[in-house]
Amino acid sequence: MATLQVVRAGKAVAILWNVTNQIPPPPEPYDPPSAPTITIFDPNGDAQISAAPTSRLGAGLYSYTYVTPAAGPLGVWSAWLDAIDGNGFPNGSVDAPDLQKATPVFQLV
Repeated sequence: MATLQVVRAGKAVAILWNVTNQIPPPPEPYDPPSAPTITIFDPNGDAQISAAPTSRLGAGLYSYTYVTPAAGPLGVWSAWLDAIDGNGFPNGSVDAPDLQKATPVFQLV
């Protein structure tokens, strides 16, 4: 696992996400027809932000800036990104249907 960003409570954290198209291989940057949305979970598994739109920074690169709560639960926070492909189906490279597939994104200290 990559080193997580360490963020102090009450501060902003920029979450970057590379969206790729897995078919055909090799993976290539992918821009879905509409901006992907992000859901952020605290260490207890509670959604703190749900289906918030992301901002496109470049081909297949999306970001979301989240201001952490001043008294939020400390520990590793996770997120998943939902994107829809050109046929209206979830894009499998970024869609996570359950919390177990959420990706750790930062550690709140």
